[in-house]
Amino acid sequence: MKIESIERSPGSKKQRVVFDDGTALSLYPSDVKKLEALAVEGEIPPASFEVFIEETILSRAKNRALHLVSKMDRTEEDVRRKLSQGGYPKEVIERVIAFMKEYRYIDDLSFAKSFIRTYMDKKSLSDIRRRLLEKGVKKAEISEAEAEVYQGDEESIIKELLRKRGYDREAADQKEKAKTLRFLLGKGFSYDLFSDML
Repeated sequence: MKIESIERSPGSKKQRVVFDDGTALSLYPSDVKKLEALAVEGEIPPASFEVFIEETILSRAKNRALHLVSKMDRTEEDVRRKLSQGGYPKEVIERVIAFMKEYRYIDDLSFAKSFIRTYMDKKSLSDIRRRLLEKGVKKAEISEAEAEVYQGDEESIIKELLRKRGYDREAADQKEKAKTLRFLLGKGFSYDLFSDML
């Protein structure tokens, strides 16, 4: 394996190193020097390259993933996307994801349960589902989490939201009704559920 090119990554300390087999790594200058030192007559032996990946890239990717989840709960998709943005190769990302799942640092089902508990009194179930799908949680995990933790009655939730807003149906003018309509639609509630409450 030979290094074909080394390019500076815009807005980063890292350099993009491209190899003759198409592999590309995003590396710090010290890593590039380490890699170049492994070369014998311009060729990096496969065994040396594997050790470099294991000890430098995989180790750094695991640390990055652990740092990400230490700040806040994240989905598998979110961790995968962040690592990809960091320039880690796909094989390394998959190994890190497997490690994170094995030790339950990421668990989409638990994430979905926590997310539903947090928002079930504030958002519609359809909005919660949509947001979880956007975060990369699979439909089956969303359904399982919903079955275990969702206890909301959407009409009661709407009434409580209206009460908290101080909405008075009798006293509200058209402007206030329109504003409240947009508010409830923004929370993901179906118009049919609340039309008679306005």
